[in-house]
Amino acid sequence: MIRSQVERLANKTGEYLSIGITQGGEPRSSFSVPWVSTAHAFNMRTPDVFLAPEDLLDEQIMAVVGTFKVNGCYIYAPMEHYDFLTQFKDLQDLTIVNGDAIRNLDFLEALTDCRMLYLQNAQLPNLNIIADMKKRSKPMSLILQCIGLDNCTVEDLSIFETADVHFSEFLIWNPTSRNERERWASVSASTKRYYEFKE
Repeated sequence: MIRSQVERLANKTGEYLSIGITQGGEPRSSFSVPWVSTAHAFNMRTPDVFLAPEDLLDEQIMAVVGTFKVNGCYIYAPMEHYDFLTQFKDLQDLTIVNGDAIRNLDFLEALTDCRMLYLQNAQLPNLNIIADMKKRSKPMSLILQCIGLDNCTVEDLSIFETADVHFSEFLIWNPTSRNERERWASVSASTKRYYEFKE
């Protein structure tokens, strides 16, 4: 953890903390806003402090992080594993960029307060865990209300043909060559967007 971020963490007050993870622990000065709704954009929990991936294994650093309720996590560094997320039970906003190693979303099961998930480059068999978590949630729950899937491949979307689940926002970014707009038709959302980009 670089010195400036050690100081920021040491001086952080309040109950909640949002963290960013970058390759060298260097802070980022700007953040993209994927959400269409202004209200959802305002609910983003952009990072207060930045860690490097190796800091997640540092008991002293994580002990300090653990004194807060971590409500935001923005991961920009490629990671081999994402199981560490399960310790952040209060996460509301999760952004994973460069998630090429992600093959399942099992870590979501522990994140029962997560409202916003932006995921890039994951390769998934299905999104059943998202639908199941929403089905189990209480009426008017905000769980996983905003989903953004950027260049993610999902083999099976059939859960949305039968599951009675609805999202506030569901956004998909795919390369033009994938031509999947019709595959996503069964997803129900107040705001649904399918964007295409050239590879």
